[in-house]
Amino acid sequence: MDKKKKIGVITGLCAAAFVGTKLFKFLNGEEKYNDSWMESLSDDELETEREKVRQDWCSAEKDFSLAVKLESILRQFDKEMSKRAWKGKKEYGYPEHSEHGWYLSEND
Repeated sequence: MDKKKKIGVITGLCAAAFVGTKLFKFLNGEEKYNDSWMESLSDDELETEREKVRQDWCSAEKDFSLAVKLESILRQFDKEMSKRAWKGKKEYGYPEHSEHGWYLSEND
């Protein structure tokens, strides 16, 4: 086999693996939980969907791989909820020590 045919076969196998993975995730419902889908939900819908995943996570008892996947999805929900909660607000300012001590304003 010449070099061009080898590259073509390898490219074809990689493409087939990629499509197969995406199809498998779609059929198992994992493709549903992506960032664009979460951004399209209202706050109430987001909380409802998160609660469904949380209940599934709690009942995953001995299926460790399922629990890990569901925990990852829960983190995605938390990230989206946090992003919405902090929208328009400045970042958290970590406390600094001043001449008056920790957490004390200089107005005293």
